Amino acid sequence: MHNEIALIALESAEKIGKRIDVILSDWRGGGSRRIPVSCPRFSSGEAKCVIQESVRDKDVFILLDVCNWSLTYQMFGQTNRMSPDDHFQDLKRVIAACNGKAQRITVIMPFLYEGRQHRKTMRESLDCAVMLRELENLGVHSLLMNSLFKRADQMMYKRKKEMKAGREQ
Repeated sequence: MHNEIALIALESAEKIGKRIDVILSDWRGGGSRRIPVSCPRFSSGEAKCVIQESVRDKDVFILLDVCNWSLTYQMFGQTNRMSPDDHFQDLKRVIAACNGKAQRITVIMPFLYEGRQHRKTMRESLDCAVMLRELENLGVHSLLMNSLFKRADQMMYKRKKEMKAGREQ
């Protein structure tokens, strides 16, 4: 038996989320699979996540585009564009709101957040590795992305999978 599918499209991927929902609706026999969410911001720029429907026992797919620079928010009366860091923080808020309730959480991120750096050249952070660890610790089951075009990215992802498989044994 398959679990019910739920699609959460963050504001950065709202348009493609609607298209995916239509396809899922046709494929799975009608009815929307989209779960409305909002990430309202306070005047300080901080935010929270509000999920409008239950995700209990559902396979939740969270869709976002960390490179969507068109979105803005107000902070202390000033308009700010959402950076990839802002989008990633919103993703973590959504995961935290789903965690413990959803059967499984899958993140769909067409562009791998912080994925352009594949090795250290000096005393600097490897933010992609930190991001992957954070998602794993938050309970994300799978990560789907479309930016494994560099050999180094492919090797990093392969090593991550091998490390995880070694821990499960």
